[in-house]
Amino acid sequence: MNSMTGYGMGEVSTENFNCTIELKSVNNRYCDIQIRMPKAMLPLEELIRKEIKKQISRGKVDVYINYQVFGQDSTFLVVDHFLLEKYIQEMNHIRENFHLHGEIDINNIIDFEGVFQLEPNKLDVEKIRSPFEVALKVAIDKLLDMRKTEGKTLKNDLKEKIEAFEPHIKFLEDNGPRLLEENKEKFLERFHSLVGKEDFDLPRLTTELTIMSDKLCIDEEITRISSHISQFSDIMNRNNPIGRKLDFLLQELHREVNTIGSKTADLLVTNHVVEMKSIIEQMREQVQNIE
Repeated sequence: MNSMTGYGMGEVSTENFNCTIELKSVNNRYCDIQIRMPKAMLPLEELIRKEIKKQISRGKVDVYINYQVFGQDSTFLVVDHFLLEKYIQEMNHIRENFHLHGEIDINNIIDFEGVFQLEPNKLDVEKIRSPFEVALKVAIDKLLDMRKTEGKTLKNDLKEKIEAFEPHIKFLEDNGPRLLEENKEKFLERFHSLVGKEDFDLPRLTTELTIMSDKLCIDEEITRISSHISQFSDIMNRNNPIGRKLDFLLQELHREVNTIGSKTADLLVTNHVVEMKSIIEQMREQVQNIE
């Protein structure tokens, strides 16, 4: 069982190249990959998506990439000649209009803002592909390790929640016959009060009692609840993505508990139903984070 929450970072350095890749994932119904990277590295975007999807089937994954290139060829000087010409024209214009003295020399030009720019050389993606893949693998492995660790924590907590179900199921199993008998007695009392103790249609009464027993008996719901919990425990031990299956089982579990609550007004049963609903809700919150 893996969580969808995790973080991983990979970094690689060569003689003239350094790259840092950070991955952060949170829960999501699908595999949603958002990449923030310099434009120069866009040719590697498909590689990033492919490698992440090999390992992750669900979760929103944010990818942050930064790099630096070192050495003599890492940058080059750009001179904005058009801007330089405008500077010189305006300074000559000011000197003539205000009758100023002096000449424009190289020392003035160096101070002209925006004329000189240092820009990185175009990145040769193919040259850095191999070290980049190393950093990406490290980041993915660390992300998976954290998701696995978080998954173990979720699994242990869900096991505790399942164990918390046991006394409630035991109570329902022990009290199911009592509830059915009490409902039958209430039905007979109401029947006798309406038609008298002797003047009634016995076959019709038998039929009504049978129908009522089917409607108010909670044996089937208890059996299905036990089955759902057993399936839930089995699925938690699988290594493949299981989040959707667990969420579906909890929906079915909630349906059965609701049905039991609707079949009786017994205060003790109602209290157990409320407790089971609370446990299911806590489990659903945790399952939302499982891949």
